[in-house]
Amino acid sequence: MSGFKTRAVQIAVTIVVSTLLGLSTSDAAPHRRALSESTTNDLPSRLATGRDHTCLVKEDGTVRCWGSNLKGQLGDGTIQDRLSPVVVGGLVNITAVTAGATHTCALQADGRVWCWGDNVSGQMGDGATSGNRVTPVLVGGVSHAVSIAAASSYTCAVIGDGSVRCWGLTPGFIALIPTTTISGIANATALAPGDQHACALLATGIVRCWGENYAGQLGDGTTTAHTAPVSVTSLSNAVDIAAGVRHTCAVLSNGRVRCWGENSEGQLGNGTTIDALTTTGVSDLTNASSITAGYQYTCAAMANGIPRCWGRNADGQFGDGTTVGHLTPVPVPLAGIVGIRASLGHTCAVPAGRKIRCFGRNANGELGDGSQANSLIPRTVLIESGGAKAGQVATGSAHSCAVRAAGTVACWGDNALGQLGNSTVSSSLTPVPALGVSGAIAVTTGFTHSCALLADGTARCWGDNGAGQVGDGTTTSRTVPVAVSGLTEAIAISAGNLHTCALLANGTVRCWGFNTSGQVGNGTATSAVLVPAAVSGLSGVTAIAAGGAHTCGLRFNGAVRCWGSNADGQVGDGTTTGRLTSVAVSGLTNAVAVAAGDFHTCATLANGAARCWGGNFTGALGDGTTTPRLTPVAVNFAGLTSGPALATEIAAGSGHTCALLADGTARCWGDNAFGKLGDGTTTDRLTPVPVPITNTGPLAAGMDHTCSVAADGVPRCWGDNAFGQIGDGTTLPRLLPKRVSLF
Repeated sequence: MSGFKTRAVQIAVTIVVSTLLGLSTSDAAPHRRALSESTTNDLPSRLATGRDHTCLVKEDGTVRCWGSNLKGQLGDGTIQDRLSPVVVGGLVNITAVTAGATHTCALQADGRVWCWGDNVSGQMGDGATSGNRVTPVLVGGVSHAVSIAAASSYTCAVIGDGSVRCWGLTPGFIALIPTTTISGIANATALAPGDQHACALLATGIVRCWGENYAGQLGDGTTTAHTAPVSVTSLSNAVDIAAGVRHTCAVLSNGRVRCWGENSEGQLGNGTTIDALTTTGVSDLTNASSITAGYQYTCAAMANGIPRCWGRNADGQFGDGTTVGHLTPVPVPLAGIVGIRASLGHTCAVPAGRKIRCFGRNANGELGDGSQANSLIPRTVLIESGGAKAGQVATGSAHSCAVRAAGTVACWGDNALGQLGNSTVSSSLTPVPALGVSGAIAVTTGFTHSCALLADGTARCWGDNGAGQVGDGTTTSRTVPVAVSGLTEAIAISAGNLHTCALLANGTVRCWGFNTSGQVGNGTATSAVLVPAAVSGLSGVTAIAAGGAHTCGLRFNGAVRCWGSNADGQVGDGTTTGRLTSVAVSGLTNAVAVAAGDFHTCATLANGAARCWGGNFTGALGDGTTTPRLTPVAVNFAGLTSGPALATEIAAGSGHTCALLADGTARCWGDNAFGKLGDGTTTDRLTPVPVPITNTGPLAAGMDHTCSVAADGVPRCWGDNAFGQIGDGTTLPRLLPKRVSLF
């Protein structure tokens, strides 16, 4: 929660999709296209591996590339190979990057796409097939893109409405400018482009593929090519996909992995070298969080932070010190990894601390370590650190916290119960470190407590513990972070007023803390649950949101289930009856994010629309009324955008709500006490109004203040500041966004 509200903090651990010969993407699972309430910067989407080059989006929104540059794929205005990172010219406010064989594309915060490098097949999308582009050019006809994915000679984008557009030498046709849509694809959440085939993951958890199929890479049980998408046979509940040259893989909501297609090097991971025309399970692999596919090999990021790879290893791309291939997964000797990228013969991994590690083939400097020597073990990329930058922010009742780029946590504001985690109970007007926290990938704040999710799947909490919300088995408040008892393999964390919940890699949920309304979801209404307890009968969850005294989970199929207090209809089942176990939100389908406030709940849909339900005393539902709603109603974005709302993130506070739109702008509505809507007034708003910030990122809505993280990694906050929760060194209320000091 954030003050009187909650936040669903969903880790960046998820979502790495294919890169092989340059197959990479910026996003994947259904709950990642439109982010839950407050998230970390999506570290994996900021890294891309091409055939012989690598690129990274820095925290300030600029791009660095290194390796082969024969076609200008590094974007620095030359065709000179680079053994260490160089700046891509002219790019700012970039949120994701993807790499093909010899071209690269970047997604800007406003939804536009830029490409550079090889253009022989129209990869630039500018209507031509002549002339390499050594600096970025704007792709024509693409706006409101929310993710991008490049293959060897083409690029595709997911648009905010869930449609897909491709350009270049795509499977089945050549398009010199982005095609209107790929037929048969709706509500797409991720793309996996192979060499001559492509697949799309839909919000329903099914996968549809098209293109060449001679090794069964389309997964429809045949070797027949298809120019129109066909569904992968007997595959459901997928949350991530990746495509290699002639094979494809998917992570399921339970953390297991299934692959299909070519298997000559064991890239399907089932212990054989026999091709598979339909999906086959990867042996001994559970709790995978994301998947990436390279040339005849595959790797998965795992909930425990230790990646696993299988298939071809001739160039040392497993990083295990050998060149021995494996027919089943073997561990990569790294810890705290939140994402991994595979390519032709080199692999790069993203740790929580952002020191990128690469290994394998290095003939063109693609490892970025300043040499051209292959490496059988991980090497650190020579790129400057951004350790002072913020990746994600969280807002409590009167305090705020942020994850720094180096995996530490800083907090500021009220500290009467130790919620800043610095071993004192003295408030701070500027950020102070939460002691002993390292490897953090997400932070969440309750009314007066805070928690951090670590890359190893454990969590640390601190502050008020009167109801057991810290989860250490006691009711003793903590001024320094302590481990949550028995919690492992967590991939997301969310704090309500006086309770906390964690999502595990297997799609189940554990909650602890105050439970008089059943918000822990274990079928009881006991006063307090001191250690994590399983939410009864709930599985296949991809995102969570803990509210004032209720909790919600987003399932793989786009449905939302809620439990706990329902006096204002915040559970969304058409009643005001409290629920001790989860019930379905009425009429809500194709949801891709959920956010829980104190008395209301909101979700964004695959088409970029937003729905809210529950208490509406001050207009928190955004439908132009103050009428409570027992089932979801549409947020009225009319007049604020020229097209669909295209909400990509939503945050619910105490009587107010904010949304991030695909163009990088933010809108808020509802209660405006102390200026927490950020529009320069204290007037309540029944429909969304613009916040005067651009190119912003993760949002967090608190009791009476709101924060976001800009593309430069500096948090901005606005609203009540009586305890210094704005973090600008004063206690003055702020009606407009204000930079947080020391970032």
